[in-house]
This record gives sequence, structure tokens and C-alpha cells, in this order.
Amino acid sequence: MNKTTIKTPSISLIIALFLISLIISKFPVMGIKAQSMDTEAQVKDLYVIQENSLASVSSPALAILYPSLGYKESKVTGKMQVSVTAYSSTVSQTDSTPFITASGKNVADGIIANNHLPFGTKVKIPALFGEKVFEVQDRMHSRKPDSQIDIWFSTYNEAKSFGVKQTYIEIIED
Repeated sequence: MNKTTIKTPSISLIIALFLISLIISKFPVMGIKAQSMDTEAQVKDLYVIQENSLASVSSPALAILYPSLGYKESKVTGKMQVSVTAYSSTVSQTDSTPFITASGKNVADGIIANNHLPFGTKVKIPALFGEKVFEVQDRMHSRKPDSQIDIWFSTYNEAKSFGVKQTYIEIIED
């Protein structure tokens, strides 16, 4: 008759699992989503944790667990009521250079157009996108009001399905 050996977990493994479950219950990380990093601006806000994981500095829960992240909260310098619309890189929605913004940069996730705010202004749209930071790098047709922002999407269908939303933006200082 064969004896089956059952290995019992070591006390250090049990403690480690307990600590992990305790940390997760105290600091739930919500809204984790894998994304590709297209721009240097997106990558600069990430730090390597444990040699193979990335964490955003916009996560205060991770900053508590990993103090080396240097989390700092963005300072809100103003708020503005806006109509939020969307566009994509199609000639019918832009001009003859649909992948180049009015500031001369290439379009990328996080780019917005507005006729009032200076290029480089960083904003959040908390009601729609939480802590995601957008940057003004494009302009709209001159007939558009200063209180409208246009978010760049990579496809026409994404932009079309976004529609029009009324909310406010927070202008932030890095």
C-alpha cells in the first residue's frame, strides 16, 4: 500500500498569505486595467515594483505599501463646467494631418482639444475618468465654445459612441 504524504504549509507561508489578505482588505485596488504605454508621459508616472510589476504613482494605496513610489497628490488649481465630446484621427473630424495635434505632437491616449486652455494644461475629468490625467495638446474649430473639450479616441466608433456629456474638469498642477 502506497502512503501519500501530505505536506503542510510552513508557518511563514501561512503568515505571508494572512498578511496579503489583510493588506488587500485594508487597501483594495480598484479599477486595475492593463494598458499599453504609448507615450513617454504615460510611462514616467509608473514605477517598477518587485522587478516585474508596474504601479502608477496615482495610487495612494500602492504608495502606502511601497513608499518608494513617492506618491504626491495633484493640486487642483481650478474647475470648469464643460461639454465633453470626442474625436478620432479622421480627416472629416480634423484636417489634412489627422495624427498631428495643433501643438505639433502626435495624437495619443490622454490628449484633449480645447480653445481656451493653453497647450500643456493638465486636467482630470473625475466624473467620467476618475484620476486619469489628460493634457491639452489640440484645438477645435473656432466656432466651438471655450467650455467644450474634445477627447481623442483611437477609433471613429469609440469617439462616436462616447457622445456628448456635461460635467466639470479639474485643472491640475503637476
